[in-house]
Amino acid sequence: MIRKIFVTTVGIFLSVTAAQAGSVQIGINDNSVEGVVSQQIIDDQKGTTEVYARGLYNDRTSSSIGEIGLDVFGGIADLPGMRAGVGIRLAAIDADNEKAEAVALGVNLRFNPPALQGVGVRAQIFYAPKILTFGEGERLLESAIQLEYEFMPRARAFVGYGYTMLHTEDLGDVKADDSFRVGAEFGF
Repeated sequence: MIRKIFVTTVGIFLSVTAAQAGSVQIGINDNSVEGVVSQQIIDDQKGTTEVYARGLYNDRTSSSIGEIGLDVFGGIADLPGMRAGVGIRLAAIDADNEKAEAVALGVNLRFNPPALQGVGVRAQIFYAPKILTFGEGERLLESAIQLEYEFMPRARAFVGYGYTMLHTEDLGDVKADDSFRVGAEFGF
C-alpha cells in the first residue's frame, strides 16, 4: 500500500511541467533509506507552494513510512535567506507491526543566509492528534533537522536527523525512525 502511494505520487510529480522547480533527495545510513520528492507548484510575491512525497524504510526498527503533503512557504520580514511555512501530511506507517494512517499538521523552517555561501539549515515538526490518527495508531509525531551545503546550483549534500514516533494503544510509543542520515538533494 505504502509503496503504491509513493510510486504513484513520484510519477505524478515527475510528470509536472519543468517550468517549476522541484527536487529529489535521498538520505542513507547503515539501516535506513529515505527518499523525498518535492515539486514547486506556485511561486509568486506571496510565497511558494510545494507538493511533497516521502518514503522511508528502516531495517533496524522494521518500519516503513509513506507520505504525501502540501507546504506553503514565505519569507520572514528582513531576514535574507529565511523562509518559514506550514504544511499538511497524509501518512501511512507500519512500525513494529502496528499499522496506522494519520493527517499531520506542522511547521517548516529553512535558513540559507547568503553570507554563508551555500550553508543552510532546515527543520520541521509535524503532529497528528488522536482525532486525526487512524488504524492502530493514536498519535503521530515527526521531526527532522538538516545541515546542508549547496556545492553547486542544483546539488546539495546534507547530514540530518529524523525522528518519527507513533503512539499506539497496545504498545505505547513506537519509534518508527530515530536516525542520523547523510545524503544528497538534486534540483530539476
